[in-house]
This record gives sequence, structure tokens and C-alpha cells, in this order.
Amino acid sequence: MFSPWLDGSEPEGLAVAACAAAAFMLLSYFIAVPGYRSTYIDTYRQSVAGRLQLAEHIRKLSAEQLAGLDPERISRSMMNDFADLETVCSHLLPEICSAVFVCLLVAAGLTIYNWQIALCFFCCIPAAFLILRAVVRRSGSMTDTQRKTALEASSNLSEFISGIATFKANCMGGAKFSRLTDSFEQLRKQSLRLEVTMMPFALMAMSCMGSGIGILVFAGQYFIASGTVTPVEFLCVTLIAARSIVPMLTFSVEFLELQYFAGSAKKIRELMMMKQMEGKSAGLPEGSDLQLDRVCYRYPSAAKDALSNVSLSIPAGTSVAIVGPSGGGKSTLLRLIARCMDPTSGQLMIGDPASAVCYTDLDPEELNRKFSIVFQNTVLFNGSVRFNVTLGDESFTREQVENALKTARVDFATQDDLIAEYGQNLSGGERQRICIARCLLRKAPVVLLDEVTSSLDVWNSRATQQAISSLAGSGTVIVIANRLQSPTTTELYLLKTDL
Repeated sequence: MFSPWLDGSEPEGLAVAACAAAAFMLLSYFIAVPGYRSTYIDTYRQSVAGRLQLAEHIRKLSAEQLAGLDPERISRSMMNDFADLETVCSHLLPEICSAVFVCLLVAAGLTIYNWQIALCFFCCIPAAFLILRAVVRRSGSMTDTQRKTALEASSNLSEFISGIATFKANCMGGAKFSRLTDSFEQLRKQSLRLEVTMMPFALMAMSCMGSGIGILVFAGQYFIASGTVTPVEFLCVTLIAARSIVPMLTFSVEFLELQYFAGSAKKIRELMMMKQMEGKSAGLPEGSDLQLDRVCYRYPSAAKDALSNVSLSIPAGTSVAIVGPSGGGKSTLLRLIARCMDPTSGQLMIGDPASAVCYTDLDPEELNRKFSIVFQNTVLFNGSVRFNVTLGDESFTREQVENALKTARVDFATQDDLIAEYGQNLSGGERQRICIARCLLRKAPVVLLDEVTSSLDVWNSRATQQAISSLAGSGTVIVIANRLQSPTTTELYLLKTDL
């Protein structure tokens, strides 16, 4: 067939074939480029957008909702679950769609050519789908159990790593942490159980799909003997059918993987369905007077109220100390004032007394501009002092940051010095003063301080008290403390409540 081209007697035909091949290659390239972009580049771009959307959603949850979430659960959803969805969108779905398309194309072609041959080849496909459906229904609970076990093992591992210093200090090493060993053992058992349960059924489904070739070959002798098809035609049909077997077998395995990865989408959806704190988008009222009217709060798992019928008024520009015994609800009150969570009953209002607005009538993001808060357990990030003070807001100048650090008595570091993760290279008092510098830089009208000097030594406590004195001159300061130490430059009023 190719001899006229090879001996040069018909060079035009060879040139036409070469041009057609080149055109086909170019067409394949231009078709493959958008396919690659939509399959991979767009997938990873959407994954980044999804992670950011989930992080933004979690940021707007209330404190009690965040307290009920395992940080490891959030981390796994943010990284592992989205990575699973990347695998689904970039690999599984394209291959599954390709397999289905090939099977439908072959089925249509064989049906048009000879419906009896098509029936012989595809007669076992319904049985394979019934098996796959049974596997999905059977493996659902096992998949959930395996995922929960993996999350528990990951949480125990994080706890173990963070507690290594404690183990060493008590001469325990790591061998005594039996929960970690048990959780890993449970993860191994649940993973094996899932694999052992699913794979035999997957092999059965693959066998059903592959048996179509055997049935087709067995029936082929009757088609040839009856003259329905010629031997050459039957050979071609068999080759086409055999070529379509590989996508069908691939579909069986990847369909089960798709069902497993569906659990990742479920976990992300559960987080996204958590209700955010509500509020209208009305502008902030004038003034920063605070009023609490018969405020009660009960934690979801508690048997009694942490706060009961608390009513008080805090005029703008005053400094107030709330003192009381441990567990009396002081920190709960502070979080309610900052609207980290909403009260069970009663209401909080902010603004001038004549035009005060209820918290729930304000957008939480806008209300947050009224407050700066320093918790007893400070949170610092791995980065420069400047980043930890500005929290990435580049609108602040170096002079503004320097002034805030100086006023907060941060004389142990410059704004270019690096801070280790969680501020591990700083003392407790140093971490507190950096957080106070944040408040000074923001210049929020209401500053909330939660026992910031309760665990500090004399020198750090004095420096922190001086930093608090600087805050007191700029607006309302509400201090919570187990023991009252009045700063020298501001007047503190003891608020007596039945907390």
C-alpha cells in the first residue's frame, strides 16, 4: 500500500499524508492546551480560592463555635480535604468521564453495526454497576469511621509533639504516651478493614466488565458460522471491544476512589454550613459607651449560667477593672463585650446613650473596629516584630510602629527582629507588651485586657502596667484581673458585680 510513496512514483500522496499528520498534531496541541489548563491550572486556582473562602468563613464564627472545633479538624480540611478534591478534579473526574465517553462511543458503534454483538459484549455491565452500588452503600459507614480515626491519630500526634518537653521533664520519654500508639493501631486496622472490604467487590465488578470479551469470543463462532460477520470483521470488532475494556476497568477502581474522596467534600461542606454571627450592615454609632442589660450566658455543655442577669454601664473614656474569683465569668463577660459570642439572653448596646445601638443590629466586622483585645494567652506568629504588631497591614509607617513599640515598653527588640512561632523566644511579659503595641497602633476606642499581668514577674508586670497606663489615656480600658494593681497614670474604677 505504501510502495508508490516509498519508490517515489507518487510524491504528491506522501506530501499530502505528511501535511495531514502535521495538521493533526497541531490540532491535538491546540485542543490539549485548554484541556490542560481547565484540568490542572484551573483546578489548583479554584482550590486556592476555596481554601481562602473556608478560612474567611471560619474567621467569622463565634468563639463558642470555634471552641467546639478541633484545630486539627480545621487544618485537615484546609489542606488534606482540599488536596483530595484537587485529585478528584484533576485526575479522577477527567479519567472517569473519558472512560464513560469511550464506553458510550463503543456501545453506539457496535449497536449500529450489530446489536447482537453489542448485547453480548455489554450484557454484564448492569451486574457490575449493581456491585459497585452495593460497595458504596456498604463502605459509607466504614469510610466515616476511618476518617474519624485518622483525625484522632493526627490530633494525638500534634499533642504528643507539643508535649515532648513535658515528657522529658518528667523522665517519661515518649513510650508512655499510649494514646498515640493506640490511635495509630486503630488507624491501621480501620484502613485495612476498608481496603479488605472494598477491593473484593471492586475485583468482582472488574471481572463482570471483563467477562464481556469472553462472551463475545464464545458467541463469535456462531456469528461467523451463520455468515452474520466475516472473520476479518469479527477480528476488528474484537480489537475495538478489547481496547474499550481498559477504560471500563479503570472506571471501576476510580469510581470507588471517588466515593471515598466524597467524604472530603462532605467535611468541607459541614464547616461551610456552620452559621456565622449575624448583623446588619448599618454604620457604627457615635461614641463608645457600653451598656449591658440583664445579660445571661450559658455554655452549650454547661448545666448552669456562666453569667446571670448582669447589667452595667461603662461610659466612654473610663478605665474599669473587673475582679473576682477564678471561674466567676470574668473572661466570659469580656468576650461578650467584644462580641466574640452572643449572650443567651439580654442585650449589649454601644454608642452614645441617646443613640445607642444593639450589638445584633451591627455587622460584626464593623463592630470589631471599636475593640482591641489582649488575651491572657497571647498569640504571636513566626515573623518580624513589625508583622506581629501590624498583622500584615502595610498602611502603617515605620514611625507609627516604632512609637507604638516605645509606648508599650517594647525595649527588648526592634521592629525588624524575628519572633519564633507562638513567640517561644520571648517571655510572657514581652509577648504581652507586643500585643499591647497592637492595641496602641490600632487606636481602637475600647481596649479589653484579660488578666495580662496575672502570671508575670515583678519586672515584666511593672513594664506591662506602664504600657496599660499608656492605653488608658486614649479611650476606654476594661481590665480583668484576679488581683488589682492600679497603674500610676490612670484611674481605675472597681466594678462590683455578682459574677
